[in-house]
Amino acid sequence: MQITSTNSGIPRTLNRQPQAPAQSPEQPKKKSTTGLQLPPNNRYHWDDKVAKRVRLVRNAVLPLAFRMTDEGFENIPKDGNFILSSTHQGMPDAVLASRLMDDKPFGAMADINQFKGIVGKAMSGSGAFPVDRYKEYEGDFPKPAEHAKEILNTGESFLLYPEGRIFNDDRVHPFQPGVGKICVDSNVKYALPVAHDYRKDREFHPVETGVGVLLSAAVTGAGLWAAAQGGLAGGIAGALTGLISGAVLGGSIGAVYFGNRNWHPLLADTLRQMSADGVKKSLAFFTSAFSSYSGCRQYRENILEARVAVGDTAPEVDKLRAFWNHPGFLGPMADSMRAVYAGLEAQKTAVLFTAHSIPNSMAENCRYEQQLQEACRLVAEQAGVSEYELDYQSRSGSPQTPWLEPDVCDRIRQLAEAGKTDMVVLPIGFISDHMEVLYDLDTEALELCQELGVRLHRLPTVGTHPEFVKMIVELVRERCGLQSEKRSLGSQGPSHDVCPSNCCLAGAAPRRPAQVPSAP
Repeated sequence: MQITSTNSGIPRTLNRQPQAPAQSPEQPKKKSTTGLQLPPNNRYHWDDKVAKRVRLVRNAVLPLAFRMTDEGFENIPKDGNFILSSTHQGMPDAVLASRLMDDKPFGAMADINQFKGIVGKAMSGSGAFPVDRYKEYEGDFPKPAEHAKEILNTGESFLLYPEGRIFNDDRVHPFQPGVGKICVDSNVKYALPVAHDYRKDREFHPVETGVGVLLSAAVTGAGLWAAAQGGLAGGIAGALTGLISGAVLGGSIGAVYFGNRNWHPLLADTLRQMSADGVKKSLAFFTSAFSSYSGCRQYRENILEARVAVGDTAPEVDKLRAFWNHPGFLGPMADSMRAVYAGLEAQKTAVLFTAHSIPNSMAENCRYEQQLQEACRLVAEQAGVSEYELDYQSRSGSPQTPWLEPDVCDRIRQLAEAGKTDMVVLPIGFISDHMEVLYDLDTEALELCQELGVRLHRLPTVGTHPEFVKMIVELVRERCGLQSEKRSLGSQGPSHDVCPSNCCLAGAAPRRPAQVPSAP
């Protein structure tokens, strides 16, 4: 790697010796980069002269185009480099965000097809490097996450759009491949979350759009990654708060709480808050759709332990039924699979569902595998997919202990060797894009696909999809006696409301009663 100075307008370049990319014999002919305005060697490049011109244009045009409202600029770190982690709601986002860098050099990544004309020339001279996500072009391109870490580790800041593309809605969307590596592995002191809020407003300018730029307090890089894992849960909480209201539930429920087994707020802390708020009875929605010890019985044990820790004032907690075959859970995944699969060549496409692996001894005491197989069948059927398979990920524990197989990365390698060029992967066993999805699939599986010269199409989890949020409300209404219909797909019917005493055993005797006691 080579770095040159930024002083006196001398360009700064992060460079590695080009390496010939691995070519698959079945890959289509790649496009030439002739006509694109790419930075030297397709790597990070900062040219003070180009950047100065960009700033002059930016400062002249932005006030004419937008009525800008800035909040939280005092949160910009005064020392050290940082990751600027931004929402992405419009094309001007990068120009608006550059104002926050105090005119200092910073890196960014952008789709290679944006490096055209005068815009491309401005981008390539002011820190942006190209990402050839689908390996369409000739040439040697850096791995985005690795190159971002290189830039941060030289002391420069970096503009990052974790969601990966523009979204014109208010939903929290999954963080994209490699974000975890950038946040955790790089030598960076701060991460600064920033949101762009576009609003229609003609009060001061003859343009329709005003824009608010809101900066949150700085966190660590690891803190941003933790926020990435918890972001979708927070999004669901916000959606539920709006939906579970007097109008929806007839006034029978007044608040929504979140509690976790392994992260804050912990279950005992949540139950203490509920007790302080006067809550006597509550319903628990488990964020695991499928029945297993880890995804069901252990949560019930954890709730009982938390109630014991809180004492006599702890509220009663009843579990909502498992939703693995509910149309509000399966339907959104079928829609996303149908949309992607329709644009691919079926003979060269492999469809892989994934779920968290569990020990065989645990699987023998629950319906985890059977429920997963049926859910995969139902989604594939709705999506018009005739050939698919169920694989597993996130295995842990002793290598001597048998766990459910096959591993998804092992299967990707085997399928690529068999001639498949497109891997459609749907993490059906998860409801949000947390650490295990983002690392196992969006990092490890993606890097493997890039190594093998095949394309990975990782489909989203349900997250905050409106149909999924609606489903949660339905489950609450069922248990409150406000809805008699219990919707489900397939032939197995809706799951039970109250778990039997022998369900979802761990392979050994449970350490506590599985059924949370309730008042007579």
